[in-house]
Amino acid sequence: MDKEGKPHSHYKYLGVFFFTDYSANIMQNHFLSIIDSYFTSLPDMVFSPKEAVRLINSQLIPKLAYRMTVHCLPFTTVDQLQKRIWYHMSRISKLPKITPTKARYGPTKDGALGLFELNTRIATLTLTQFQRALHEESPRMVTKLLRQALDIPIPSSESTYSIAKCYVQSAQALDCQVFGLSKQPHINRFLLPRHPSPPALPNDNLVHKSTEAGIQGFSYSVSPEEPTYGDLALHGCQEAADLLRDHPDAWRVYTDGSGLHIRHNGAAAVLVDPSDLGARIFSHRIREDSSYPAELYALLLALKKSPKDKKNVLLSDCSAALQKFHSIVQGTCVYYSHTHSYILRQVK
Repeated sequence: MDKEGKPHSHYKYLGVFFFTDYSANIMQNHFLSIIDSYFTSLPDMVFSPKEAVRLINSQLIPKLAYRMTVHCLPFTTVDQLQKRIWYHMSRISKLPKITPTKARYGPTKDGALGLFELNTRIATLTLTQFQRALHEESPRMVTKLLRQALDIPIPSSESTYSIAKCYVQSAQALDCQVFGLSKQPHINRFLLPRHPSPPALPNDNLVHKSTEAGIQGFSYSVSPEEPTYGDLALHGCQEAADLLRDHPDAWRVYTDGSGLHIRHNGAAAVLVDPSDLGARIFSHRIREDSSYPAELYALLLALKKSPKDKKNVLLSDCSAALQKFHSIVQGTCVYYSHTHSYILRQVK
């Protein structure tokens, strides 16, 4: 019972908050009251946008995300909470209430405010707690209870609580590859890989070393299987096929950038010397939220690592990145208006 003699509406167990009435309205009102109380407790003064974001990101968002961990909150509920946060923030910082979403939650390096998205924070914390327990980094009792809960079939009713469903929704919110997501009734099947792992490279042919600024370098003494002229032409890469045919003595540099996580991407460049067996491979993990900057960085990595006194043929599957590099060569690239100008300026 609370101080007024009424039953408690929520309880804390094993570091997680649970509610006696598991309904979206009850939970929404509970968290709205937390948001309102937080802003009421702040001094009656005008904050700069930077100060307001720092306060919310470091104090309010972690508190909300912790209490909302392992709860399957509807998108509309989380959206209402984020709107309430923005309402109060715009009030204390004198920002316009109609500020676009991208300007609110985008990265600061792109000129946005950098306000944390509540949905992402909840999902990240939920997945982190699950993974810690599944890897037995939590107390033994927590791991045992979680494994039992995850083996219960996911209910079809939206009003029924399911810890397994929370895991699935968190993975989907972060676009993680937690294999087989909503197509399997039991969570233990989600942990099985969808495809067999690719064969590992023979270690006796591979030499690894870390180079500057976190770049990983590999030297592979066996020549890779490169696409033939016919392969490239068959798959619509006629220009690439003609380039390789017309410059047989040039170094071939294959680049690629791809998404690893919602906040991380990878860039890689493979350099092949036509006069020497083997390949030189460079990779780098970068903090970006889309694959396009990773493609740009992969081309930049290729330019940095390819020999300056040799002819090089750069091959990429990202036409937008190649067009941007072409505009740099032609002197028509407008740097200041480009989102990833910090990468392009290094090319210049």
